Amino acid sequence: MCSSDLGGGGANGAWGGQSRGRADGAAISAIEDPVTGAAVMMAAVANLREPLDAAALTVIKDELREVIGGDPSAACDYAAWAVESGPDPDNVSMRLSRMWNDKLTTPERQQLVEMVTRVAGMKGEPTPIQTDAIARLKARLDLK
Repeated sequence: MCSSDLGGGGANGAWGGQSRGRADGAAISAIEDPVTGAAVMMAAVANLREPLDAAALTVIKDELREVIGGDPSAACDYAAWAVESGPDPDNVSMRLSRMWNDKLTTPERQQLVEMVTRVAGMKGEPTPIQTDAIARLKARLDLK
């Protein structure tokens, strides 16, 4: 699994997130940075196909590393923890869309959808339920 600190963010706009401390209560509502939110969204969509495993977490970590230019382990760890409670991706996108719309540019929001789509397709074509979750995410991010 993932294991170290997020490592100071990156130089890629708002994607250069912050590390999250130990979460309690509503795991999704506690998220305040786009990186952790993206990790949870990707994990929740991957979890629709089969339980999240180390291979899926590695793909998520690689996706995040590309956009933040740092170590996304803390965000990945949080996502693995949050997905244990089985969050519905629709609930994740509903709760986090305002934060993403406020903190990410249109190209960054599009990049988020592309990352989620790649994670959904890592073990074959996305399932219909994954495709629906991605479509709702896209709509909530005001993307066409």
